[in-house]
Amino acid sequence: MKVGILGGGQLARMLALAGIPLGIQFRIFSDRHDEATSDFADVHCGSYDDKAALMKFAQGLDLITFEFENLSTSGISALEEHVALYPSLRALATGQDREQEKALFRTLGIPTTNYVIVRNQSELTMAAAMKTGPGVVKTTRLGYDGKGQLVLRADTSSEQLRALGSGPFIIEDFVPFDREFSIIGVRSRSGEIRTYPLTENIHREGILRRSAAPSTAPNVAALEQKAIEYFRRIVEGLDYCGVLAVEFFASNGELIANEIAPRVHNTG
Repeated sequence: MKVGILGGGQLARMLALAGIPLGIQFRIFSDRHDEATSDFADVHCGSYDDKAALMKFAQGLDLITFEFENLSTSGISALEEHVALYPSLRALATGQDREQEKALFRTLGIPTTNYVIVRNQSELTMAAAMKTGPGVVKTTRLGYDGKGQLVLRADTSSEQLRALGSGPFIIEDFVPFDREFSIIGVRSRSGEIRTYPLTENIHREGILRRSAAPSTAPNVAALEQKAIEYFRRIVEGLDYCGVLAVEFFASNGELIANEIAPRVHNTG
């Protein structure tokens, strides 16, 4: 089998190193040359918006996947018409947009923090001034590893808000969580689901620093069963195929969904 990966960083390397012993051949498409994958895969460099380059990359591949979400859906939509894309464009679009993500959780009956969507800086300034409790403002798109987000405090300045960009934004109630968890799982093309043990994650400055699996947290077995059920709802709701990570806050014995990562994930 020949598999294409969009993105050529560390996660593409991890994915390919797991697949090579299974006899899978890999081809990488990246917007820059990265030594993480060039030693064992054919690397094509180009823009993720370049449909002609993407189509050339796709020739002869059995399927295509991706290692990160910040991709052009317009460019990739052309690929999906000619070669299998797993996860799907719908899953990618959901993982790219916090508004769609939160709407998915609520539709599926998965707990999430209270939130409001604001469309521009003017609305953000007003909403931030009216916020009475602790909160976090995030860009709805392109934020990662602590970027594109800001904890709202009494002394938050207009300059800090403007530094987030033009919007849209999501303002979430701050979750007084006990621990952070993620669950990694996979759903096959036939609908079979498998999950790994619940992983406990320690972040600093918005960046994952350490993961513990299996977790030794109190009541972890009950939390894991909830995580598996929420995972099942998500992958069936999206008709998902591939590896998916779901990140949670644990608060007062409940799991509160934070976000999904429609790809392989560092916590795995």
